[in-house]
Amino acid sequence: MLLLFAAEGDEIDRLERIRASVQASHGKFVRTHVVAAERSNRSDAVLEDTDLALQRYFRAFSASLYLIRPDGRVGYRALPPDRDLLARYLQRIFR
Repeated sequence: MLLLFAAEGDEIDRLERIRASVQASHGKFVRTHVVAAERSNRSDAVLEDTDLALQRYFRAFSASLYLIRPDGRVGYRALPPDRDLLARYLQRIFR
């Protein structure tokens, strides 16, 4: 699972583009969600974290991404989110 944490409302659009890119290339293997503190009507893939529980759990207090392995451990993280670095990492994992 890929969690893309938004720091601000305008960040959601950029994270949604990263989410869509990963979904297009690895959607068979990776579920993707944008996590935002504010309510959003943009996409069903945006998880509303209005009480900041997920952000506190992952200590994601700025824009970031976390790739969670099937065993529940963090396999990859990036602060700030970088689509190109994530794409290279996923290519290595899913050869």
